[in-house]
Amino acid sequence: SGASGLVVFYKALATGSMGVVAPISGLSGLVPLAAGLLGGESFSAIQAVGAVAIGIGVVLASGPELRADTGWRPLAYAVLAALLFGISMLAIARGSEYSALMTMTGMRVVSVTVLGLAAAISWRRGRFGRPNLRSSLPWIVALGVLDVGANVTFGMAADQGPLVIASVLGSLYPVVTAVLAATVLHERLRLIQYAGVAAAIAGLLVVTSA
Repeated sequence: SGASGLVVFYKALATGSMGVVAPISGLSGLVPLAAGLLGGESFSAIQAVGAVAIGIGVVLASGPELRADTGWRPLAYAVLAALLFGISMLAIARGSEYSALMTMTGMRVVSVTVLGLAAAISWRRGRFGRPNLRSSLPWIVALGVLDVGANVTFGMAADQGPLVIASVLGSLYPVVTAVLAATVLHERLRLIQYAGVAAAIAGLLVVTSA
């Protein structure tokens, strides 16, 4: 589910606008959130307010383009990516009830095998050239460490606390991306994105302090 979600997400970006795709795919936390609510978990009143603020903040921080005319295809891809990412998050949470480390090991064995085979087939068909691993290897290693670390810690959070809280807080990654884009890449954020970051931070403080 996670590997398929990545492929669909990049397909959505290739056919549509980031301002349309990112806010939709950032709603993946709704899947484990719904599972937690259906399983009998709940928020306190003040936590519910914070969770709504985080959800609104995530969408706004992604830089939504309300008037973008990209057709239905990238929208469909973005919704499918959000669903697949959400299923992956839910599976990590359930597997981590037994072992977060073994859950991540199984996830990576499957995803690396599937994506490796797909890349090898595409390369043999001449769809892309041979990558320069010498220059890109450090970035690949860093991405792998950060990705696995994020998923393991999400699994541990879901195991040790309510899934609804872990789902909401785990959905903050688009906000972090927007902040890093502004501070590291010196990209100029739009006013709506700053409002989204502020709303998400306020919601985070409310949820964690309640």
